[in-house]
Amino acid sequence: MVDGPMIALFLVVPAIGVGLFIYSHYYSRDAITRRTLAQAPKRAVAEATHGQLVRLGGRAQLFQESLQAPLSGRPCVHYLLVVEEYRSSGKSGRWVEVIREEVSVDFLLRDASGAARVRMGGARVDIARDRSARSGTFDDATPIEAAILERHGIDKTTFFGFNRKHRYHEGVLELDENVTVLGVAQPGADAHRVVIDAPPSSQVLVSDDPDTVRAGSSART
Repeated sequence: MVDGPMIALFLVVPAIGVGLFIYSHYYSRDAITRRTLAQAPKRAVAEATHGQLVRLGGRAQLFQESLQAPLSGRPCVHYLLVVEEYRSSGKSGRWVEVIREEVSVDFLLRDASGAARVRMGGARVDIARDRSARSGTFDDATPIEAAILERHGIDKTTFFGFNRKHRYHEGVLELDENVTVLGVAQPGADAHRVVIDAPPSSQVLVSDDPDTVRAGSSART
């Protein structure tokens, strides 16, 4: 016979899992960003009207400079690096975020009709974390991983010299990757370029999620 506490455990654990799924897919910041972008009609760069909120889709290309992703070394215009550390507590433990690096540079979004400069200062970016790594008790941190920890003042070993357990997650907006953005169109440096800037009291939204990029009408070719 299964006792009461065990039945409660069988009910609570699935409920927690369902709750986390609902949050991540509907109410998290990234989910709201994707939904906002997908619901906005997509326009070609040449159709962007100055002063109007507009959503564009195209390929991310170099504007002035690129970044190098810290974990993978990939050239990009935006990267997100999250490092978690496993913290023990009695017989259990949990993963705790100890590092979050998010860095952007302005880039050009190009479609068949033209190019727009996307201002990334303060942008809200939904990005796939497509590179992961671990280090731990029997898995020494690589020189790259060790450098990341050191840069943020995180010890890779315990007081007794054992490796701490770390998980590393990275996502990037790579050069020539398909992206979609939402912001206010402003006049650019020449007649063939506009600038996408943040709306008042808001942020430029950017996503590389394939479903979000495809959503809405296609840019004119």
